[in-house]
Amino acid sequence: MDDQTITNCAIKEKNIEKLCRLIPDSLTEELKYALKHSVENLFNEEADLDKLQEYITQVHSDDLNIQYQGLNRNRKLLNNSQLALPKEQLIEILLQNNFSIKIFQIAINSKIQLLQYEALWIIYNIVCVTQQEMQNIIVNNGNNILLLVDESQLDEIIELVICILAKISGESVQFRNMLIEKGIVEQLLKLAPCYQWNNPDIFTAIVWTMANLAKQKPIFIKPSKLLTQILSELLSSIEDETQIMYACWGLNYLSDNDDGQQYFSIKPPVIQKLTLLLNSKNESLIIPALKTIGNILTGNEVQTAKVLNTGVLKPFEMLLSQNYSEVIQREVCWSLSNIVAGTSDQVNQILKNDSLLKALFRQFQQGDSKIFKEMSYFLSNLINYTDLKSIDQFLTQYDCFQKISIMLDMEDETIRRIILEGILEFSKKIQINAKLQVYRQLMHDSKIIDKVKIMQNYVTDEISDQANQILKTLDLEEIV
Repeated sequence: MDDQTITNCAIKEKNIEKLCRLIPDSLTEELKYALKHSVENLFNEEADLDKLQEYITQVHSDDLNIQYQGLNRNRKLLNNSQLALPKEQLIEILLQNNFSIKIFQIAINSKIQLLQYEALWIIYNIVCVTQQEMQNIIVNNGNNILLLVDESQLDEIIELVICILAKISGESVQFRNMLIEKGIVEQLLKLAPCYQWNNPDIFTAIVWTMANLAKQKPIFIKPSKLLTQILSELLSSIEDETQIMYACWGLNYLSDNDDGQQYFSIKPPVIQKLTLLLNSKNESLIIPALKTIGNILTGNEVQTAKVLNTGVLKPFEMLLSQNYSEVIQREVCWSLSNIVAGTSDQVNQILKNDSLLKALFRQFQQGDSKIFKEMSYFLSNLINYTDLKSIDQFLTQYDCFQKISIMLDMEDETIRRIILEGILEFSKKIQINAKLQVYRQLMHDSKIIDKVKIMQNYVTDEISDQANQILKTLDLEEIV
């Protein structure tokens, strides 16, 4: 479920003193004075969009002070969220006339860290809008960018390089794999202790990078296990909300695997922390924690038991009952649909929780098709994986036949297919039940039978075949 994804790491403007420290002592006094004067003059001055072409020309200047001014002005334009011109259009203009190549050359080759800093920040701004040309340049020159992490002694440069690596590794499998092969994870592990307390901004960028390294699929098992271990340990120890958010997103990516390998690496204390995060008022924390829990619940019965042992049903009920976003409520429905595909004991924890079920079915009244989709999985899984005796009272107490009937009216073919699977399984189960006639009549009264008959002639073969199987199983000529 991909309604929301990880947000980009924010770079904070550095003060004048820090910027002036990026001017090397080895420069001539005249150039050092000129650059310092430019830093001070431009610091609080907004860039003028009408002078964009002038700024671009300055970047190509041989005069290093003028080049700095052009870099700074272009970067300020990119940073300005109130700019009248959409950022995509601004970047399109910037990338004409070999601008991207020039910026990259300055970022890699300039001996003046102040210029490097501005060029790297421009690159980061551009790749955050996923501009393909700049991404391709960096992907093809990844070694040179990676070397800056080792070679630079300046935190301001290291932070920007890490953010650029993080962003592109989250977009490109090729680039991500290259970074992992070159030892990026080990490099970040060495850097992390230096910055966790002394420079939280860079530490946040490191956590974000760890998460983004897990984003693209496929990822090899060895780095996957290492990243799971690192992010699990981070989640258990950090308190900063942004860092927690990034760690949760990383675990979400790692646990979202078809082969289920990583489910066994997420240990109970980490699952407990994820469950605790569901009580947060901050949706940016709740969403990745909830997605990770949902992924774990798609694993085996042991993993489902570990989640239930954290008391997760209580925050699930709270999230369904209060005014949280539709994304969160849908994720909870999805998680519950996975639980009811578990053991009878796990299913009973849902069936015996009246307040949770009432909160769940209140979502049904909102009529959102995406909520209906998760509801269809919930009801279908419940019917498929639970014996008839266990769900008998549930079906009537919560008016499930009427809800199933309403779902058959949905235009979404997936909803119809899922709910028809449940109806077919239910039709098979009631054949040897003493209440056969009662159930058939309930299906008839709720218009399920009439709607299934219509679907016999449905344009999609799968749905029409399901409808025919249901009618054949029910032997409908006996219904009055």
